[in-house]
Amino acid sequence: MLSEQTNITADMLDETAQVLSVAVTQLKRNPDWSVSMMHVLSDRLSRHREWFPVRDFLSTGKITDALELTQHMTALQAKYADALRSARDKLVQSGDKAAALREAQTLASFAEVTADAAIRAHLLAQNGKLADATRTIEKVIQAQPDHAEHHRLLASLFERQGKFPRARDAAAAALALSPQSLDLLADLFRITTKLAAAIRKERDNASTPETSRAAATQLIELRLECASDALTLAYIEAVHGHLDFALDAVDRTLAGGIADAEVFRLKASLLERQGRFSDALEAVRIAAEMNPEIHELGADEMRIRASLRNAFLHERDAAPDQVKAIASAQAMRDAGLEQPEDIAALAHLEVAAGRMTEGLATIDRAIAAAPNVSENHRLRASILERIGRPEDALVAVRIAIRLNPANEDMQRDRKRLTRRCFLQRLSRRLNVIA
Repeated sequence: MLSEQTNITADMLDETAQVLSVAVTQLKRNPDWSVSMMHVLSDRLSRHREWFPVRDFLSTGKITDALELTQHMTALQAKYADALRSARDKLVQSGDKAAALREAQTLASFAEVTADAAIRAHLLAQNGKLADATRTIEKVIQAQPDHAEHHRLLASLFERQGKFPRARDAAAAALALSPQSLDLLADLFRITTKLAAAIRKERDNASTPETSRAAATQLIELRLECASDALTLAYIEAVHGHLDFALDAVDRTLAGGIADAEVFRLKASLLERQGRFSDALEAVRIAAEMNPEIHELGADEMRIRASLRNAFLHERDAAPDQVKAIASAQAMRDAGLEQPEDIAALAHLEVAAGRMTEGLATIDRAIAAAPNVSENHRLRASILERIGRPEDALVAVRIAIRLNPANEDMQRDRKRLTRRCFLQRLSRRLNVIA
């Protein structure tokens, strides 16, 4: 036994220890009474977990008393902790979660190990104390980071609190530790679905376009985007003027299986705004083929065709030399966009470049497209004269004069060609006589 106590604190602790000793001996025969008694004394015992009386003994040189008291209290504490665990587990089995939590909290005050903390985290969660449960299981994970079930509980707690990004991270950590678990895979899928739904709700209900775009972008960053999300983002990016991003989103939409006329119409609009008129024309034609009943597509195509033609004209007229100018004009022809006046302009370029045969064929096309343009007949006359066919040239210039009789230049052309034809016929006759 301990020597006579000289310290009031030591006397109190020894008295407490004696009562606890009796309670421990009665655990098997009268467990309810024993646990009740331990509850009464638990606060007193827990206040002395740092063994102040032992230090009192040591300060007075009573080493044997200090050692005996330490051993005695350690044994009692272990027995008391086991009693609390037993009571806690029985209450869990009976379904009394609130009472089980009280036992777990008492145990946590002086003798809790990591396994007890994990159980207490579950009990806190079951009693709706989500914040406390979260803090508790996070400490457990620090001590035991390789237990998948700890991460799973953390994921569940974050999910119940609506903190879906953190829930997804925790669920992913759990699955990484147990990759064969179908339950953990289902958890991750469920939480990911909720996270995507929350982000879409934020995107659709955003008070500002910037917030909406940020939410839509987050879906991509988290790899949660589906084809319809990509299409929504494409519209958002288009409104913001982010055309490259919008086109990327449209391409993801098409790759995701949404390939209807409206998607191609949006793509055509974006390409048109970028000045990529050839690609825009192709997209709008695809849209029209997919849904001919969208009458606006006809107007879209006409507008894009006009823009593309203007681009070709600008390129042709700004070309640094005739070769490049001709190439631009031919590209416009190949795109099916040239007007009769564009055909005539190409003929002039070919003639200026000395390509008479091509020029003649081109001006013939221009006349076929617009037979009543006198200047086209005059150009044809000029080409024929230059390749040594003055009589055909005279026929062409007479047609031009008939269409525009007041044109003095054409009258002079006619007179010149008439004299040349006369001289040519005269020369042939002289050659025959000779």
